[in-house]
Amino acid sequence: MFHGEFEGSACGPHGPYIPDVLFWCVVLFFSTVFMSAFLKEFKTSRYFPTKVRAIISDFAVFITILTMVLVDYALGIPSPKLQVPSNFKPTRDDRGWLINPVGPNPWWTTIVTFLPALLCTILIFMDQQITAVIINRKEHKLKVFKKLQVTRKITKLMQFYNRCY
Repeated sequence: MFHGEFEGSACGPHGPYIPDVLFWCVVLFFSTVFMSAFLKEFKTSRYFPTKVRAIISDFAVFITILTMVLVDYALGIPSPKLQVPSNFKPTRDDRGWLINPVGPNPWWTTIVTFLPALLCTILIFMDQQITAVIINRKEHKLKVFKKLQVTRKITKLMQFYNRCY
C-alpha cells in the first residue's frame, strides 16, 4: 500500500530479529499453561491406576516444564533464554547484599508509621472476623465455596503483610 522499504541492520531476512520467535513464545506459553492444567486435573480421570494418576498430578508442573523445554530445544527456534551470570553477585554495583529498608527516608519514619500500620491491621482483622461471623450464621445455611476460601486466604495474607511492614 505505502510501498515502504526496510532500512537498517535489524530489518530484512538477514537481520537479528526472526519473525517466528514471538509466535513460538506465545505457543509455548499457552501450551505450558494448558498442559499443566490438564495434568493437574489428570487425577480425576480413569486412564491409569490411582497411584499413577496421583504421581502425574503431583508432578504436573515439572513434567510440563520439562516437556516444553525439550520441544523448544528439538524445534530449534531461537527463542530467548535466561542469561545466567557466571559469578554470584548483586545485580547493581552501587549497592551491596543488604539494602536499607527505610531507603532515603529519615530513620524516624519507621516509628511514626508503626501506629497507622497497627490500626490498619486491627481494622482489616476486625472486618474479616465480623464478616466471617455474619456469613457463617446457621440461619444462612451456607456451604464454604472456593471463592470464600480464596478471599479468606487473601485477607490472611494482607494481615501478615501488614504485621511485617
